[in-house]
Amino acid sequence: MINTVLGKISKEKLGHTRIHEHILWAWTDNVRIKFDRKTVVSIILPHLKELKSIGCDTLVEATPNGAGRDVSVLKELSEKANLNIITNCGVWDGLDYNGAYIPQSIRKKSSHEIAEEWIDEYEKGIDKSGIKPGIIKIGLGDNDVISDFQRVFLKAAIITSKYSGLPILSHICSSKSAIEIVEIVESENLELDKIIWSHADFAFDDITIIELAKRGIWIELSWHTGQAEEYNWYIKTINRMRDLDLLDQLLVSQDAGGFHEGKIVSYRDFYTRFIQECVKNNISNEVVDRLLISNPSNALDN
Repeated sequence: MINTVLGKISKEKLGHTRIHEHILWAWTDNVRIKFDRKTVVSIILPHLKELKSIGCDTLVEATPNGAGRDVSVLKELSEKANLNIITNCGVWDGLDYNGAYIPQSIRKKSSHEIAEEWIDEYEKGIDKSGIKPGIIKIGLGDNDVISDFQRVFLKAAIITSKYSGLPILSHICSSKSAIEIVEIVESENLELDKIIWSHADFAFDDITIIELAKRGIWIELSWHTGQAEEYNWYIKTINRMRDLDLLDQLLVSQDAGGFHEGKIVSYRDFYTRFIQECVKNNISNEVVDRLLISNPSNALDN
């Protein structure tokens, strides 16, 4: 069974799934003052209804605590859009933000102390809401270096995944860091199929993608899928993973949405650009369904 903001559902009921998107991001005090809940819902809801009308059944909302997670908003939007929404526990320290999105409450805690908080959210619900996470979201190592604190919360994610069975959706915009993280996960005896390398397409490094897929992790392409100038690399990579019998470890999404000061990137481009290019280049409907239905359900199942 898989946790959504409206309760548990079976993997078979996930349907067409966008495994890495955002509804809220940078939900800071300033944004709270400028945009109240009603405004946020009014701006986001039409985008989610459009997403549902295109055929999407489930959206994995990858905004963690510290970056804008608000499960009460997600619940309201899920009900009104008739869309499954999955939230997360975890923390994000990606790109060049240098800890800006790390909650003060965990900055000096140990891996086990952080894991206790995340496990409590898994068992009892987030912020006493009863809403439980369906994934663990982390972001780390984007500049080819994994900081000391990033190692702390990576181990916390591993502990939490071992306890809960939740997959770890790992924003990693560095092939070097991705390799190191896989080695850390292996050394901690967590199954590698609990790791999703999110934004594996950041540097178009298909050599490392194939290497790590062979070792057993999930590969997620989502960094350029909505706005690439051309999609030849994606077509080649999908076909190569198919030829190497690695297609069942491939996930695709857009990393769109992300309400911030009233602006949002449409979820639509994923279909009008990326999926359309796949179809034009003879990627079969069967393969597309594997990438958007069967693979996400297997990755999220715990």
